[in-house]
Amino acid sequence: MRIIDLFCGCGGLSLGVAQAAQERFIALDIALAIDSDESALEVFRANFPKANTMSSGVESLFSKTSGRAPLKVELKLRREIGTVHALVGGPPCQGHSNLNNHTRRTDPRNDLYLRMVRAAEVFLPPVVLIENVPAVLHSSSGVIKRSSTILRKNGYDVQDAVIALTKLGVPQSRRRHVLLATRIRGLTSSAVMADILNHEAAQHDLRWAIGDLLGLQRSSIIDIHPQASAANLSRMKKMLKYGWYDLPNRYRPPCINLRVTRISQCTDGSTGRSLRKRSLEVSPRSAKGVSCIPKRRER
Repeated sequence: MRIIDLFCGCGGLSLGVAQAAQERFIALDIALAIDSDESALEVFRANFPKANTMSSGVESLFSKTSGRAPLKVELKLRREIGTVHALVGGPPCQGHSNLNNHTRRTDPRNDLYLRMVRAAEVFLPPVVLIENVPAVLHSSSGVIKRSSTILRKNGYDVQDAVIALTKLGVPQSRRRHVLLATRIRGLTSSAVMADILNHEAAQHDLRWAIGDLLGLQRSSIIDIHPQASAANLSRMKKMLKYGWYDLPNRYRPPCINLRVTRISQCTDGSTGRSLRKRSLEVSPRSAKGVSCIPKRRER
């Protein structure tokens, strides 16, 4: 099975495809993984050493306009990559996020979503999966409606939904918007999406995700926790002392002193509470573990 992963980061979506393929004894070939963040690509390569990775902006490879003949750069890439069975990606979500009070809904990065659709138009893979935050539905440019229309014109059956990550066994209460498009005869995206929405995975807590990192020796930069200021350290201690899951407005710094926006918290199972009773310094490795992103292997 050959896939392309756009805006690949350190490999969360590719990991999911790899695990699904492994369960079905299918070999996986990551024909192309693209991201403009070289640090993220370094982790991606460590987890998928055989992958064909490219440090580049997706916008430099795919046109922003759909419905036109492929550009020279797109034709060249299609010749080099060849057959693709699935296109996956998570375009930048910062411009859609409800926590963005500056360029929310109108951020120019929001239309990078359409580059994923253009890539589907160029390669025509049987399956396309695009992940983002739920607020992408409220984009001022209507990227979901536009994307669905373009994909349907190219013969795809399209379905989208907001999915609670706890249904998939992720130890977070966050939700994600997923757009699924298929060109496989006899397989509708609506049927697949219904299976996902009705699925109830085993619930996992923080100990399941990052309990193995307690007491880990700090051997590399991704295991070094941030140095909190005295003010932030005081806020952390208050949350631990009073068992808060969200910091009251009166204790928040001015930049996030809001009365309408609430930050999603990690789910808290019975063993998760035991983690919460102690001061747990969160390193980049820990943060990735909670997000079910692959942990970087030591070389």
